Amino acid sequence: MEMWQTRQRDSRYRLARRRLYRIANNYGLWLCVILVILLYVYQVYPKRWIYPMLYGKPFTRQLTVSHSDRYKDVVAPEFEYKRGGYTYSLLPRTKYAVTARVAFVDNHNTIFNKFFRERSQVRYNNLAPQDFLLLNGDMARSEIFKKFKFKHKKRTTQVLCKSAKYKKSFMSAYMDEEKAKKDNKKYNDCRQYIKEEEYGNYQTIPATEHVNKALSMIVKGDIVYLEGYLVDVPAMQLQTETRKNQVNENYKANALNPGISFILYTTRVIVNNYIYE
Repeated sequence: MEMWQTRQRDSRYRLARRRLYRIANNYGLWLCVILVILLYVYQVYPKRWIYPMLYGKPFTRQLTVSHSDRYKDVVAPEFEYKRGGYTYSLLPRTKYAVTARVAFVDNHNTIFNKFFRERSQVRYNNLAPQDFLLLNGDMARSEIFKKFKFKHKKRTTQVLCKSAKYKKSFMSAYMDEEKAKKDNKKYNDCRQYIKEEEYGNYQTIPATEHVNKALSMIVKGDIVYLEGYLVDVPAMQLQTETRKNQVNENYKANALNPGISFILYTTRVIVNNYIYE
């Protein structure tokens, strides 16, 4: 009896192996293709495991989201910056640092973006390959952060209320007065927490390749420290937003949104307990 059970078990193992071999022969190529696609789509996650060992230095202190950013206007000459075969001239305006929660990431330096999106902006996408929406102060608190949703288009980001229905046209408006009141209540509960001084859209210029690697692996929800200089790009008629001039100066916004986003020449990044310089 025991011998018979052993033979039955061995027979099942052989059958299982044959099935696995058959699947590998029939679907092995497709499995490899799917794996490559997944690695391409989610390439940021292997980076988060590999890059700290190659480019970062351990940082032992825990990052805490700041209540406000730190800035100091500077007077400095333009300097030359080279990246990806292009040469740029950057004009420092403000020495700047912020510790914030990442609400949105848009990577403009992917193969898809290079060939299919915003091809007219290749030069600027090379200069500032990532956009980040960063929140500090109360907006970054977990219980408040979850009230928001974020939209990003043409390098500008909107902060919206997750639970509210936004009217896109007269056809999308509520016809039911009771539903409208309920939605307005949700909207007002969220809207009170949206403060202009606690969020900003950052277009980051990496000062070094180590900084570039750090910026490329940041994801939504990370607590990050960014340090560097807010800069203008005079040859491209791009002006950075600064905390001191954004209210007083009237910038005309075009597709690249000069004066609306922080153009940050980034010299230091801290993320996931590693520092990159």
